[in-house]
Amino acid sequence: MWKTPSRTHSTNGVAGRAPTPPRTCAAKVRYRQTDQPCRIEAFESDAARVHFDTPQRAVTPGQSVVFYDGDICLGGGVIDRRLKANGVSDKIAA
Repeated sequence: MWKTPSRTHSTNGVAGRAPTPPRTCAAKVRYRQTDQPCRIEAFESDAARVHFDTPQRAVTPGQSVVFYDGDICLGGGVIDRRLKANGVSDKIAA
């Protein structure tokens, strides 16, 4: 399943604070994946909405997403739901 937006929880930054949304950067949802351009948007206090420029394969709740600015790790979060293109949550069985 290919998805573009996702929502994260437990979002934090390397310096103890999450990247300030809105922010354009790169992200990975897999260890050996090449950097994928994305946009981080505000959502809730420790959560963020992440929109990838191109759909990502098999984005799954429980996976981590890590944000980068070049070689600098900005932080990351845990994917808790996939979102439809309009930002509405997919129904995911718990």
